[in-house]
Amino acid sequence: MKLVLASNNAKKLAELRALLAGLPLDIVAQGSLGIAEAEEPHHSFVENALAKARHAARASGCAAIADDSGLCVGALGGAPGVISAHYAGEVALIDGEDREARRRRQDAANNAALLAALRRCRRRPTAAATSSAPWWPSAMPTTPSRWWPWAAGRARCWTARAAARASATTR
Repeated sequence: MKLVLASNNAKKLAELRALLAGLPLDIVAQGSLGIAEAEEPHHSFVENALAKARHAARASGCAAIADDSGLCVGALGGAPGVISAHYAGEVALIDGEDREARRRRQDAANNAALLAALRRCRRRPTAAATSSAPWWPSAMPTTPSRWWPWAAGRARCWTARAAARASATTR
């Protein structure tokens, strides 16, 4: 059975293949089928994960799985939340730049914006939220969600390097 990952993230694809190794699945990224990324207009991780999975399933005619995740900082009123990937605003594409290079620049801008906001806060309890949404056409979705406690400077921000910077600025 073909399972479409509603993402073009090579690392997610490798992780999903490793997780489901041994099952009779041909797991492919949506981009390999010419499927564009879905919009994420919703106000919850679950709704965005479902939108992505439904989009990939409809476009491919196959089962699909998607996720959506981000950081929710209580001291920042839950921000960045569902806009974690673009917390600092969308970075402009540079001519000739590939997708991963742009994503690294976006992550760096997001890290800087989050750390600047955290420096203005006295209390920094945070959580990382994630939702995944497998979608089989004509079936009800299952949407497991998880909140992971996160302490600034003691866990990953968007990258391990950002966590090191957060640790240095919060002590």
